Amino acid sequence: MKKKFRYYGEFKHTAEFQKQSRTSDGAGGWTNSWVTAETARCEITPISGSQGLEMSQIVGNTVYKIIVRQNSNFNPMLDNDYRIYVTNGIYAGYYNIHTALLIDGDVPYYEINAYRK
Repeated sequence: MKKKFRYYGEFKHTAEFQKQSRTSDGAGGWTNSWVTAETARCEITPISGSQGLEMSQIVGNTVYKIIVRQNSNFNPMLDNDYRIYVTNGIYAGYYNIHTALLIDGDVPYYEINAYRK
């Protein structure tokens, strides 16, 4: 089965891939902050959802599939040290990366499963 070719026009959202880094707080200590490592166009679709009870409140979780084309400028090691910030559209917000797979094909792309914060 041939994998689907993804056209650049399908990537309607802008995603910033942010890495957690340690920076000086100016008072002699350190603090964790997020630094944008790369910006890329992406496609986002919700793939599953669930509800649970947390501290007597109903909490919903949704898993999103985020597709990003792989190129020479974008080749991060995507793991738990990264998060994704989508800057535009109805899916704007922060996402925690759960899994990231590099899919080979005519144009390789990353298929990322992420939870919304």
